[in-house]
Amino acid sequence: MYPIQVRRCITIELTLTHRLLLVQFSNRALAPLDEIAESYLGLGLRTAKNRAKAGMLPFPVFKMRNSAKSPFLVHLNDLANYIDKQCKDARSDQVERFLR
Repeated sequence: MYPIQVRRCITIELTLTHRLLLVQFSNRALAPLDEIAESYLGLGLRTAKNRAKAGMLPFPVFKMRNSAKSPFLVHLNDLANYIDKQCKDARSDQVERFLR
């Protein structure tokens, strides 16, 4: 974890995953779903959008405006938490298999 101090009173802990996502997405806090669907979810764009509409993605997505043309967005905090959780679950599964 890399602490970042914001306005002297709030410290935010960023994981390595979060920092790398910030670099990948040019320090933007939000990423369009179409930029992450294939690489992080293994889904085609149409499938990802359909699941987003149905609320069936593993992290929250939203639109800035209530418009059909407005893209679905993902906050990088949510994406980083999802990736870290997937890694943690995979590690614990592997340890369980090893100990059997």
